[in-house]
This record gives sequence, structure tokens and C-alpha cells, in this order.
Amino acid sequence: MICPQKSWTVWIKYRSDYDCFASALYLSAVKANAPEKVESELLDLVEASKRSPSFAQFMKDLSVPKVTRIKALTEICAKAKLSDITKNFLCKALPSLIT
Repeated sequence: MICPQKSWTVWIKYRSDYDCFASALYLSAVKANAPEKVESELLDLVEASKRSPSFAQFMKDLSVPKVTRIKALTEICAKAKLSDITKNFLCKALPSLIT
């Protein structure tokens, strides 16, 4: 695993595919000189899912169509003013792992 920070492994839970995505996300963040910003954004999303049962359920609900999930995540990213790295991860990589 390339990721030196333990908190970066927050996304690595269920499948070994996450290793590749987490490593790519970390490397993208480092390349953009923004690992702390991306980490903070991801941790904020984790906290939001803890505070909002409906958001947490939405993220776990495999019956939500991929198109719907991507649209909602894109809107969330825009409203939260998340970095492009985090937005790309959430809207492109994550839905392919969930569905």
C-alpha cells in the first residue's frame, strides 16, 4: 500500500479493489500538493454520513441507480465546494465500486 497515512485507508474496507483507488487518490492528491485538503474533505464526508442517516443510507443503498448516485454526488460536491480530486473520486471511482 502506498498510502502512508492511516486515515487514508478509511475507504479501504470491503474489497481489495479499494487499494488501487485509494492509492490513485492519494497519488493524485500529492501531485496536486493537496493531500491534507483531500483527506479533510473525505473525513468531513464520513462525519456527514454519521450525522445524517439518510445520507449514509443513500451511500450504501445498492438499489440507487448509478446515474442517480452520480448526479447527487456531483451536486453535493458543488455545494460543498470540494476539490476536483475529491469530486472525481466520489463521482467517478466510488460509484463503480459501490454498484
